[in-house]
Amino acid sequence: MKALLLLLPIMALSCFSSVDIHVKNNTYIPRPNKMLIGYFEKRNLSFNPFISKDFRDALQFEFFKRGFAIELLVMEKPSPQNEHPEEPTGLEAVEIKKYLGKQSADLFIQGTLSERTFGDALKTETSCFVLISLHTSDGEKVCEARYMTSDTLANSEIVVKIASTMAEKISARFSGR
Repeated sequence: MKALLLLLPIMALSCFSSVDIHVKNNTYIPRPNKMLIGYFEKRNLSFNPFISKDFRDALQFEFFKRGFAIELLVMEKPSPQNEHPEEPTGLEAVEIKKYLGKQSADLFIQGTLSERTFGDALKTETSCFVLISLHTSDGEKVCEARYMTSDTLANSEIVVKIASTMAEKISARFSGR
């Protein structure tokens, strides 16, 4: 029993997570009428082609649950000579402005999912971070949010937890109508 009591604090410390949000100085972010979620670049060495898509879906659900109109960005199909392009990554301001106009949206979300596993055969550790950036209708980046954890993004419960926490923290930054 004493051993269990000693292990609980160690287990709690070994699974850390933190959230940090920064809004550009002197920036007023009105509550958006409609948001558009772009792509999330995946940075890890393990093969799991669905992490980015799962995270986008989870983030869409969490914002929808909070009463936001939200859509996922769907880019044009690749040309026949380039049937297997790399998954799109961060868009530039001009492209963001174009897609927001096409979708009649006023806030664009994109980001990065990064996970590293390190150690040896006896002991491995995982470190991951999720970085989200918010862009206004003119393409300007006005907010970034970062979530860091020692959990793996291969765990669906962790993906949902991160998306929920990020949606909650980000939506708290929007000004009322």
